[in-house]
Amino acid sequence: MKNLLLFGSQLMVIIVLFSSSCTTKCDCYEYTDGLVTEYDLMKSVVKVNASNFATGFETISQNAYLKNQNLVDSAENAELCQAVINPVRFFNDESGYFFVESNNAWMVAHAIDTNLIGTYRYDIQDINDKYYVRDMVEAITYKGYGFVDYYFENPSGGSIGRKVGFVKSIPAMDFFIGTG
Repeated sequence: MKNLLLFGSQLMVIIVLFSSSCTTKCDCYEYTDGLVTEYDLMKSVVKVNASNFATGFETISQNAYLKNQNLVDSAENAELCQAVINPVRFFNDESGYFFVESNNAWMVAHAIDTNLIGTYRYDIQDINDKYYVRDMVEAITYKGYGFVDYYFENPSGGSIGRKVGFVKSIPAMDFFIGTG
């Protein structure tokens, strides 16, 4: 448990360092006549946040391995992920959150709906019968990352709406992180 807290604190330092990586003009989104659409800006925010967290988790996992403190136990990895993502929200209304799934579609951590933890999600469909978790697994398998569009009930508000999530692989853990 002591190692888990140490790894979590290291991850938070990494996240703080990376969180300011897109505060000035950068190539995170395309400019159109000097303007950025709200949709493109939101996509950039979820991409940067998920990528930063994935990098943090990957770094912790690799450092633990190098120090012979390998977190080979996927339950410990899941516990670490849950502890780190649980309090984190992004967007002004705090609607942005993270989830972590295994590369074979088992939910291992969720910041909003912990009832999903331990469920197999490969065959889950949205209200339009789209297998969106399959799209997530395909994105991380073939590219290591990607955007996935689907319709989903907002866990905090109950309304159904279009979601654009971003997923990023965490290879050392055989997990991927996604945004909600």
